[in-house]
Amino acid sequence: REDWREHRERYWLRYAAVYYRERGLIDDWLGAQERLLELDTTFDSLERAGLRDVYSSTGQYLRGADFLRGAAAHYAPDSAPHRWIARELRALLGEYRDAWVRRGSPQDRAEAAELLLNFLEALDMEPGFADVRAAIIAHRRAGNQARATELVERATAVPVHEPARWFSLVQLLTEAGELDRASALLAEIARGDRPGALDRRRIGGDPTRRIAAARVRLQRARERATQRAARATGAVAGRA
Repeated sequence: REDWREHRERYWLRYAAVYYRERGLIDDWLGAQERLLELDTTFDSLERAGLRDVYSSTGQYLRGADFLRGAAAHYAPDSAPHRWIARELRALLGEYRDAWVRRGSPQDRAEAAELLLNFLEALDMEPGFADVRAAIIAHRRAGNQARATELVERATAVPVHEPARWFSLVQLLTEAGELDRASALLAEIARGDRPGALDRRRIGGDPTRRIAAARVRLQRARERATQRAARATGAVAGRA
């Protein structure tokens, strides 16, 4: 039997949600909607609420991820609602990554990268390739080379099941400054040592063009590394 107090609360919350939305009080509207969904745990209500767009537009990505994490507990891990929530979570955290890990001051980006990785771990979700790549770049920009190297090893240790990922690994190693490793892996791809990486259908593109583009990125990275080394040598000589 329905508790009359819950019924009364839901009635008030629906009224409050409309009131807040009409007056542009987004944070209050979100609070009312979240409470409504805590009382009404049906998937239909969650899906129709459209909360992700509001979390995204207000920049409250982690608040949204935390709420969705709680909502996921109501469904079996292999159920359609749970998979839908997992996709929403990935999307929200991807937007957080793009807003905070890929932008801002070097130190802020590195801190946001760690927060993202820790949040994914708390959700029992493996970081995506884009998450790790963004974290590596953020830590390199912040001068945290040891942490960046640790993340590179973590990324390269993951078994590769999708052939296109070999090219992604070459790009990651290039961006991480691991130029010799990137060059060696690219040579293996070109020789056909990596299964499927030369299969146009399986990688969704022309492997010859991808190899050529990777070689150009590698060459530019080597040129930048040489220039940095020359500047560093000049600076040392100037102080002497």
